[in-house]
Amino acid sequence: LESLIDYSKVTKNVDVLTEYVRHSLGETIANIYKDSNGIIHAMSIGEKLENYITDSLSKQKEAIQTLGLSPEMLRKLNESIQQNLTQFRNFGFSPVLITSATIRPYFYRLINSTFPDVVVLSYTELPADVEIEFLGKLEV
Repeated sequence: LESLIDYSKVTKNVDVLTEYVRHSLGETIANIYKDSNGIIHAMSIGEKLENYITDSLSKQKEAIQTLGLSPEMLRKLNESIQQNLTQFRNFGFSPVLITSATIRPYFYRLINSTFPDVVVLSYTELPADVEIEFLGKLEV
C-alpha cells in the first residue's frame, strides 16, 4: 500500500503502478516460486519476440490487445507455450515465465485465458540474488 501511495504521485497508469507494487513485493513473490533449493525454474521470451512486442506496444495503442502479433504468430506462440508447459510438467515444476516489466502485464493478459496456470513475472520484480534456471524459451 505504501508503494502505491508513493508512486501514485508520479503516475495514474494502473499498469505502471502495478509494476511498482510488484517490485516492492519482489522478495515475497520470489519466495512463492522458489523450489526447496531456492531456485526459480522458468521460461523466457526469445529476444526477437520480446523486441517485436515492445516495438508494437510503443507504436500503437491497438497492439495492446494482441501485442501486435498476427494470427499466425499467435498460433505459433500458443504452440511454443504448450511445448514449454509439457517440459515443465515433466520436470514437476509450476510454469513460470519471466519477461521485461514493460510487456509483463500485457503478455499476462494475452495468455491468461488460454494458459491460466502460467505465472508471468518480470525481471525487475525479482531480487538480484534470486537464482533462476531457464528450462525453455518462447519463440515464434
